[in-house]
Amino acid sequence: MRRLHEFSIIVPQEKGVPCSALPVSLDEVLVTVAIVAILAAIAIPNYTDYVKRGKLTEATSTLLSMRTLGAVHLHESDQTA
Repeated sequence: MRRLHEFSIIVPQEKGVPCSALPVSLDEVLVTVAIVAILAAIAIPNYTDYVKRGKLTEATSTLLSMRTLGAVHLHESDQTA
C-alpha cells in the first residue's frame, strides 16, 4: 500500500483490496458528522448575531459621520450668509 503525500490515508494499490483496509470505520465517521452538526448548530446562530451587530455598528458610524458633515455644512453656510 502507498500513502498520499499530504495525508496519512492509506490508499489501496490494487483493485482487489477490500474497503476494510481503510483505517476509518463507519462509526467513527458518524460520530464525526454528529460532532460537526452540533458545532454548526451552535456556531451558525452566533455568527448571524455577530453579522447583525457588525452591520448595526457600521450603520451607527455612518449616521454619526453624516450628522457631523451636516453640522459642518450648516456652520459654513451660516458664515457665508
